[in-house]
Amino acid sequence: MLSSLKDFSFSKELKFLYLSFFLFAVAFGINLVIFPTNLRSHGVSPALIGFASAIETMGAIITSFFLAKFVNNLGIFKSLKITAIIYACLSLLLYFYLGYFYWLLTIFIIGCCWFVYVITRVSWLNILLTDEKRGIGIGIFSMIISLGVCTGPLIVKIFSATSFYSYLASGLLTILSMVSLTPLKDLKNPVINSQRISLGDFFKKNPQCFLARFFLDFQSFSLMTFSVIYGVSLGYTYESAGLFISAYYASGFFDLIAGIVSKKFKVQKLINFGFFGCIYCFLILLVYHNSYWFIILVYFLFGAFIAFIFVAVYKMMNEDYGKDQLVSAGATFQLIGTLGSICGSLTTGIIFQIFGPQGFPATIILGCTIYIAYLLFYEKKFNN
Repeated sequence: MLSSLKDFSFSKELKFLYLSFFLFAVAFGINLVIFPTNLRSHGVSPALIGFASAIETMGAIITSFFLAKFVNNLGIFKSLKITAIIYACLSLLLYFYLGYFYWLLTIFIIGCCWFVYVITRVSWLNILLTDEKRGIGIGIFSMIISLGVCTGPLIVKIFSATSFYSYLASGLLTILSMVSLTPLKDLKNPVINSQRISLGDFFKKNPQCFLARFFLDFQSFSLMTFSVIYGVSLGYTYESAGLFISAYYASGFFDLIAGIVSKKFKVQKLINFGFFGCIYCFLILLVYHNSYWFIILVYFLFGAFIAFIFVAVYKMMNEDYGKDQLVSAGATFQLIGTLGSICGSLTTGIIFQIFGPQGFPATIILGCTIYIAYLLFYEKKFNN
């Protein structure tokens, strides 16, 4: 019993990091509702909303190529401070819609800042976690993110998706997430290997990790980008549709369960279990979507299956690389996810535009199917 409780005992530094993750996740959850709502209210089509999301992730892709050097030169804390302030200010400015091209430019810079701010803290987390607590530590991290993003749409529900106060809340929470890291300011910066890990090298080292991360973000980013539009297309309000995202993230405690389970089961099996569960969820939603609360339930279950993929694939990546490589590996790992996000948002936008709201679950099913098809091919090849 005591040994089990020790698994949940973490250092002061980790606790402040977890607090920072939570606050920023709330801000991110707010943005998931207010950003597409702003675009849609100004007549932007679903396909162009998907393109805007792709532009945001393009910023992340470009940043991934110099993240390790950027952090190594400025130091972790200064890098976080600069990007958090820029992210908060630009998120606030997006309230004032000045045109689609202005939006694309702003969201591109936001994507750059998001990448530095998130990946640097995640890498810091992975460096501080011991191997014995890695699974549970990642599970807690994922659960905190889920709880935060789940809370975001609830705040929007209070203020309204078109209210300036929602944008203000997002900006303030981002700044607070940075302020909460102040006690870590004087910590010695960890050793960072600035040599970049290419996509090809990452794939050769672990193809399943590569593809699982790609299609994890393919699904989750499509869901985050188009859930509000999907709900509105079914006849719900922006605020009510935003609660689909809350339902998805409300399953966050499954992240902790996945972390505990990962100590006893192979991460490969947990990833496969998650993908099969995801495809079943959206097959059901494709067939039946006439009840608001049924959709809420499906989103919740989908989030539970995603939790197993998320925790397992992160643990798999961390086990493949040394601590001095985690910033570089984390950058490439996120780049893989970012590519998945771009493909997911563009694919969903196009299919949504052609087939209407049912194009959304169809795209999720497509992503899962491709992963499972490759998995069967890869395992057959490996066994032979």
